[in-house]
Amino acid sequence: MNNTRYIFTVTTGRSGQETLANILNSSMENVYASFEAPNINTIFKGGLSNIEHKVRRKYIETHELLGRGKILKAYDNKDISFINDIASKRIKTINKRLVSENKSIYIDVSKYFARGLHVGFCNMLPQISIINLVRDPLTNMKSFINRQKNFILDNNLPDVSSNILQLDSSSMRKEELYLWVWCEIYLRFQYLKKKKCVNSYTEILTERLNDPDYLTESLRLIDLQYNPDSHTKQNFNTNTSKGYTATSVSSEDIDVFYRFMERVPSNLIKKIPYLVNYDPEIHMI
Repeated sequence: MNNTRYIFTVTTGRSGQETLANILNSSMENVYASFEAPNINTIFKGGLSNIEHKVRRKYIETHELLGRGKILKAYDNKDISFINDIASKRIKTINKRLVSENKSIYIDVSKYFARGLHVGFCNMLPQISIINLVRDPLTNMKSFINRQKNFILDNNLPDVSSNILQLDSSSMRKEELYLWVWCEIYLRFQYLKKKKCVNSYTEILTERLNDPDYLTESLRLIDLQYNPDSHTKQNFNTNTSKGYTATSVSSEDIDVFYRFMERVPSNLIKKIPYLVNYDPEIHMI
C-alpha cells in the first residue's frame, strides 16, 4: 500500500458531502470516495430496517468507527490511545476497500474527521491531504435546523477545553450552536493544515460544487486530476429531496448571526478568511 493516498474532508456537515463524493467518484480515475463511512446499507426493509440499522450501528459499523459517541468524549479527554485504536481499525477497513475497488486514492467525505478522528489518522498515517468543504454559515445553520438534528449526537458543546473557540453555551439558542460549530470547524482546518502529516490542502465552497472550472483548480491544489467532462450536475441529500422544508434564511436568522458574532473574539474572526468580508444580508436580496 506504499502508493496509497488518504484524503479527508474538514466540514460541519450539511455542506454537500454526498454530492462531492459522487462528483469525485464519477470524475476521477483511481479514486474511491466514501460518504460518511462506515455507512450502513440495510438488508431488511420497512420497520425491520430500522431495527437492523440500530443493531449494526451499535455492534458492527459503530458510532465510534463513524466518529461519534466515545470519540467525541475521547477527544475532549485527550484519550489519544482510544482514538488511535479506532483510527487503526478504520485504516484497515479503508485499505481493504481500496484493494477490492482496485483504487489507490481514498477520499473520506465526512464531517467526523475534524471532530476527533483526525488525531488518530495523523498519528497513524505519515501523510494526508485535506479538503475544507465550506457552506455559507447561515444556510448551513438553517439546513441543520430544518433537519431537526440532535446537536450533541455529532458535536461537543462550545464550553469544553478541547475547542479552539471556547464559549459559554448556557444561553445559546440551537441556531447559535450551529453557527459556533461552523466557526470551530473552520478554525480546526486552519490548525490542521499546518500539521506535519498534512502535505497538501484545498478549500471547496459548497455553492460552487457544480462549477467544473472551479473544481479543476481547487482539486489541482491537492494533486487530483479532475475530469469536468464526467461531471453530472446533481445535488444529493438535499432537504427538499428528503421531504424537509427548503433552506431559506429569514431576517430573524440574520439577527441571530449578528448577535452570535458579538460573542466571538476578534482575533479568532481574523483567522477565518470566509468571514472577513461576509455580509449575511445577501440572503435578503
